[in-house]
Amino acid sequence: KKKTNIITASFIFSYFHIIYGSITEITGAFFLGLILGYLFDKRKNLFAPSLAHLLYNFTTICLIYLI
Repeated sequence: KKKTNIITASFIFSYFHIIYGSITEITGAFFLGLILGYLFDKRKNLFAPSLAHLLYNFTTICLIYLI
């Protein structure tokens, strides 16, 4: 049941990133959603997934500007 919930939430998370218009970014959002869902399930709070999302966005922005 937990796995189904995390997978469903990941699909929803990736759906809300559809504005990017790239299947690669939408797929990446899905897998990030799986990781964030796992973190939430293990820690039982939003701090860990929020921090992970922040670090992911920061890293992505840095890589974009470096390339």
